[in-house]
Amino acid sequence: MLLERGANCKAHTKEDRNLAHEAALFASPTTLKTLANLDLAGLDVFHKDARGKTAEDYLNERHFFADSETKTCEAFMIFQQSILGVATPDQGSSADVSAQAHGEYLLPGAYPT
Repeated sequence: MLLERGANCKAHTKEDRNLAHEAALFASPTTLKTLANLDLAGLDVFHKDARGKTAEDYLNERHFFADSETKTCEAFMIFQQSILGVATPDQGSSADVSAQAHGEYLLPGAYPT
């Protein structure tokens, strides 16, 4: 993987999107889990691109039709939390900790319990 060979995880595209945006747009749950296990300290998961959108905004625009695809949301949260240093759900915290902290929710109607 490029990141393992020293690629800059904080680089931006010409649209001012970073790795978090690209992951939210295109990554599979498996890729997101791989990214969550890398040292991506300093990656701004709340950065707004040239269109004023965060990675979570793009994730919310994805269309999920199968159970396997809905796991992308869960995997993205684990990826995001790994960067923020927030405990993941399997470590005993809520899956929406970072979203709550920023007043945002990943999916319409996804409110804390």
